[in-house]
Amino acid sequence: MTKEELAALIEEFGRNLPERMTGNEENEILAEFLARFVQTNRPVVVELLRDWLSIRIPQSERKPGDGTREGALWLALRVAEKCALHELRPDVESLIADVRSGKTFLPYYADIIAKYLRGIP
Repeated sequence: MTKEELAALIEEFGRNLPERMTGNEENEILAEFLARFVQTNRPVVVELLRDWLSIRIPQSERKPGDGTREGALWLALRVAEKCALHELRPDVESLIADVRSGKTFLPYYADIIAKYLRGIP
């Protein structure tokens, strides 16, 4: 399985979730779904999540639709934490550094993102 195929499976699964769910609720269900793939396709999951963790949209350049892309980033954080994906710790640390330096998100998000590191060895 490729990361593109995995992303398509996630998208397909996500389309079947109730529309009334919040992003956090969806992420929990999607994280459970992805956890199954960690057991059999860990390198592919890590590769896909690494791509999502690399999303950087400067605050000054935000436009409609960017929230969807950033939603993948938050899902990647949750899966990395839930599945203890130590391979992604440097990626999360890099994201935190970029947030603190103002390259993406507002600076207060750094503390929120840092909480995900607790589950990543």
